[in-house]
Amino acid sequence: MNTPTPPPTPLDLQPTSNPTKAPADQPTTLPPSKSPTTQPSRVPTSEMPTSQPTSLTTSEVPTSQPTKLPTNFPTNRPTSNPTEPTLIRLSTPNRKGAKGKNAKGVAFTVQAKKDIIMTGMDIVAKTKADSRVVIYTRKGEYADSALTSNTGWTLVYQGTIPNQKSQLYSLGDFTNEVKIAAGQSQSFYVYSKKRMLYTASESKGSVYSEDDYIAVREGRATRGLFRKPIKDTASRFAGVMRYHAE
Repeated sequence: MNTPTPPPTPLDLQPTSNPTKAPADQPTTLPPSKSPTTQPSRVPTSEMPTSQPTSLTTSEVPTSQPTKLPTNFPTNRPTSNPTEPTLIRLSTPNRKGAKGKNAKGVAFTVQAKKDIIMTGMDIVAKTKADSRVVIYTRKGEYADSALTSNTGWTLVYQGTIPNQKSQLYSLGDFTNEVKIAAGQSQSFYVYSKKRMLYTASESKGSVYSEDDYIAVREGRATRGLFRKPIKDTASRFAGVMRYHAE
């Protein structure tokens, strides 16, 4: 026979002598920590900007004199005096010994060894006589028949030489500079109304004067402007070539 279990004894709960305090009207404000937190806050702080900008005082006082050190970058302004190309002069070996006086025109060819620009030339002509002078040019070699017409020739100089004792006349620069590429040839035809001085030869096309930049070949002489060349006679132009290298 089962004996019934008696009910548990009820707890004797008594109120505490000091009741809990009522909650505060405002949330507790904790002072900020002296050390920053290692994690960023989830809500950004909303600080109002100051009414006046912060006035910072520079710690460095500018010097009264500029520094002498160059700038890190070059200026974009070009120099006021650019370097002029060096003018080169080639004087033909017969400049002082030319004696042929029966021609008014002399044609010849210049072959370039390097890129050059012809700017002008001086000629040997009859002395004590004012004379009209013209110079024509064309690319490459020329045939004798090309000396009878100005077709294919370009005028690069015209002027007058004075009455003087010296046989060498200094002419002005060409109206248009003549560029000759390395390995290419350019022909010239020089005419003086009161006669040119030249040296007769027998081998048209042969080189008779040269330097590191150009070679001058023998050509033909004529008795007038764009006339047939003097028969069976080659000619050596006498004078000075003026040019500069590119």
